[in-house]
Amino acid sequence: MTSGPPIPAVAAFPPIVLLAVAVAAMAVTWGGTFPWVRWLRQRGFGKTIRVDGPDHAAKAGTPTMGGVVLVLAMIAAGIGTSLVAPPGPGRRVVFVATAGAALYGVLGLADDWSGLRSRSAGRERGVGLTARRMLGLQLAGGAVLVALLVGQPIGPLGRFGLHLPWPALHPWLDATWALLVLVATVNAVNVTDGLDGLAAGLSTLAFGTLGLSLAIAPALAGGAGSGGWSAPDARAVAAAALAASGAAAGFLLHNRHPARTFMGNVTSMALGASLALLALGSGAWPLLPLVGGVFAAEILSVAVQVAYFKTTGGRRVLRMAPLHHHFELGGMAEVQVVHRLWLAGAAAGVGAVAIALAHLS
Repeated sequence: MTSGPPIPAVAAFPPIVLLAVAVAAMAVTWGGTFPWVRWLRQRGFGKTIRVDGPDHAAKAGTPTMGGVVLVLAMIAAGIGTSLVAPPGPGRRVVFVATAGAALYGVLGLADDWSGLRSRSAGRERGVGLTARRMLGLQLAGGAVLVALLVGQPIGPLGRFGLHLPWPALHPWLDATWALLVLVATVNAVNVTDGLDGLAAGLSTLAFGTLGLSLAIAPALAGGAGSGGWSAPDARAVAAAALAASGAAAGFLLHNRHPARTFMGNVTSMALGASLALLALGSGAWPLLPLVGGVFAAEILSVAVQVAYFKTTGGRRVLRMAPLHHHFELGGMAEVQVVHRLWLAGAAAGVGAVAIALAHLS
């Protein structure tokens, strides 16, 4: 029995390379965002503050779409990882996740731009594409991306593969479920982006948790993956996740309270798409409610609020949805809300890693 050619050291993604990728993405995003925000401010691309929520009037005019450099860093890291990773499912997952970040980033950019330039009658400035149109675009784009993932070998977390137990129907069920997970995650990150540093900090934690889980999976599995995945496959996906974590951390230095810029839909949607596709492709999607625990709580709070409001004729479960506004309207300061939700996200991430460890041990 012969083995294939040796895998180059860089392609195997040892720990030092994973760390270097994350640090490089953080440095590029941090440094590149300075001139980008200056350019946005010079052209008056400031955020319009909605009047139907907590009082954030002081933030009016803060440059939006400030996370474009983050998205570009994430895409560049994904392309680089795809080029040096050995052929296999890991490279494919990174490619699809990178394409997803680009596609949903473009959708978010269109929404941001529409919101900035909308002056039509009956439509306030700051409101972009209609929810129905945006959902249709998200579903259409997501269907293409999911089609590239269905049938992937089960990922390094074994039974957490993108495979459901209905042999005659599972390709369609896989695709439908994956599409729902993708669109839900994109919108979960998007609705969470409402307070200074909240979505950026939680993205740092979520991608870091996913990357750590994938990085340690081969070691716990005896140096190999499972179901057709090799150790370099798992670490290639880990590299993409850790690069996104580093890029989000670099942006957080600009977006923490008081925010010098907002990430915009271009960034929140790209982050959500990348997170979902990396988890789906690597088989870690059942961990998403913990990896992105606060994101899940935020989107669930919106769904429950809307459903209860409609079925009861105007009654509310929360003071206001998403969840972070409920806490604000209860008298909690913005910084307190953000820090406590960061802690909740970190605790959920620890739980996700613990489950991964228990599954592999």
